[in-house]
Amino acid sequence: MGIRPSIFEFFTGELPLTEYWLASNHPQVYHLFVAILVEHLKAKGTYVWMDECLETIIQGCQNISQDTPDIPMPDAFIEKWDWIINQTANFCIVNKMKTPVGKPMQTFQAFENEIKRRASEVLSRKNLHKRPKAAEETSSGSPPLKYSIQWLRVHLLLKLIEVSEKLMLSAIYGGSSVFTLTEIPVTARQFFTMNSASCEVWLNRVYYPALVVAYFRGYYGLVIRFGSNALTHYARQKATDEKMVLTGVCTACLMSLAMAVLGEPMEIVGLRRRVREEFGTEMGQSLMEALVEMAANARYEIALVVLETILVTDGTLNETLKLIIQVAMIDMLNRIRLPQAVEYYRNTLYGEDPDAPISGDF
Repeated sequence: MGIRPSIFEFFTGELPLTEYWLASNHPQVYHLFVAILVEHLKAKGTYVWMDECLETIIQGCQNISQDTPDIPMPDAFIEKWDWIINQTANFCIVNKMKTPVGKPMQTFQAFENEIKRRASEVLSRKNLHKRPKAAEETSSGSPPLKYSIQWLRVHLLLKLIEVSEKLMLSAIYGGSSVFTLTEIPVTARQFFTMNSASCEVWLNRVYYPALVVAYFRGYYGLVIRFGSNALTHYARQKATDEKMVLTGVCTACLMSLAMAVLGEPMEIVGLRRRVREEFGTEMGQSLMEALVEMAANARYEIALVVLETILVTDGTLNETLKLIIQVAMIDMLNRIRLPQAVEYYRNTLYGEDPDAPISGDF
């Protein structure tokens, strides 16, 4: 792969992109971009470097692809970043997951650790009893990133996992070429076919944290997609691991909440039946039934009463299910916007904290 250029040289434009591409032996490689996502590296100074980096990459691609003018180039800001992510995922698959991050398992582990860290952060932030103190500073002492930059990084990470999964499964099972960015070499297909078990294990470890992050970032379609794949795995493993039943129920409840936000009650009904049949448990059934009321004709008042009853009386709920109930109730209270309803449910949600805002995170 040659000598790895400095991260900052590439992302500040000091390293010509054409030289970087030639050194990498791949005309559409952005392997340093992967390191930016998983190593949290960023250039110092103003946030203009993000725009400058984007324009540098796009301009370099336009220069190199002059011989093939039929290649479409995106114009919108987010489309450019998505295009870069597509090329990054394609690079990972074509090179059999060997990236500057390391060998295949090291690359898998880097992506997994990052999405798990994001999921842990969002759960601790949303948990009404374990919110971090606002006065806490980062260990490095550097100012926090702007919200727009944080949003972009999470968006790109989820996009990278989604595209990598699709290409990986296409390489293993030889699926439709509709989503294929480029032709996957035979050697890459052979690699993923031979290591399909390891790839499946990694994907199954990533699905749950990915769908948690996706929900709280508003990507409800990804929640349902990742969750459906995860449920299939949990149902197969429930006989050997009892924890898989609880994890499967939590996954289904979070999927139901996403479906409720999208206004799809019948899909929740079908998901309830799937959980009951595949996992053989009634856990979470009443919660999903309440979410059906939330999704069906926006019957928020009925759903709030049911969710409050579950939250107060059901002693078998774990922290994740409690959090899902709290998030659903806050979402509905924000939709109703009745001061009387907010005051009525404040004690159920926040206990004795009189200053806790109902809409603090929404």
